[in-house]
Amino acid sequence: MSAETHLSELCRGSDIDAIIARLRQVAPLDESQDSDNIPSNGTSFRSLTDRYGIWGYQDGDGRTAFHWAVALKNFDLAQTLMSPPYSSPVLTEDEEWTTPFATACSVGAPVELLQAILDKSMAEFVKYASWKAKHFPSAAIKSVGDSGTTPVISVDTTDGKQEGALFKTGVRGVSIAHDATAESIMFAIVNSEEATGLTPLLLAAGRAHLDIARFLVTHGADLNHQNDRGQSALHRAVNRGNAALVEYLVAVSEKKNGTNKAAQRRFMDLQDIHGDSALFYASLDNNEEMGRYLLRHGASRDLRNRDGKNFWEV
Repeated sequence: MSAETHLSELCRGSDIDAIIARLRQVAPLDESQDSDNIPSNGTSFRSLTDRYGIWGYQDGDGRTAFHWAVALKNFDLAQTLMSPPYSSPVLTEDEEWTTPFATACSVGAPVELLQAILDKSMAEFVKYASWKAKHFPSAAIKSVGDSGTTPVISVDTTDGKQEGALFKTGVRGVSIAHDATAESIMFAIVNSEEATGLTPLLLAAGRAHLDIARFLVTHGADLNHQNDRGQSALHRAVNRGNAALVEYLVAVSEKKNGTNKAAQRRFMDLQDIHGDSALFYASLDNNEEMGRYLLRHGASRDLRNRDGKNFWEV
């Protein structure tokens, strides 16, 4: 193995010993997890290696070995690395703020692996919250709910006032309310945003992964979320020309909105930064069948984009 072998190259295969050897070169720490390890400066840690040893090492792209395994569709390796004895962290992000969970949704990982990553991400958040409360007095753990088993965070400032509504998880795209419950933690992870505002659902829609879209919607994905370009999941599904995915998203929204026709109309007519709705995307692709479907389900034929054009004029 070359001393300069990139982590991504090693994560294409199944030689975990080679991965460990490389990680020991770049992050000479014990590979076992040590969640109580405190940085020598006494401040909040900035590197995952402070808690997870070599498995928390992030390369120049901000990715751990586990994240690379997911990105490269080496799902067997990913499953192995996230399990004992390695217990690689999964609630991380790369330089583009993309979490392994979001990456898994983008590359079409099996739903079973998505569930495992989501479950472990939630557990890691709770563990992180407990760690922070233990070592930093400004954060206090309390329990809520009838069972009293869901740890949550209440962040207080030195003057006794709450520090806003969000508790930072250490992942820029994931912010969770200070009175977090298991449901809100899951919602935050499922709806995490990368640097351009893409959520796991938008990533899945952009790759036409219907099964993953179903999984995400079932777990609370926001159908109305728009990225920095104003695109919704419906925009991206129409852009892919995937009728099954488009029909699923529309059906879910119709069921969710029920008799609230205004809310359903808003969903159908969400506009991107150019003022184009999903109907405009169908028109741009000359997809008449898709366009007719959207019109039948409430898309406005009178909508104009920022250039003042109707959908049939683009």
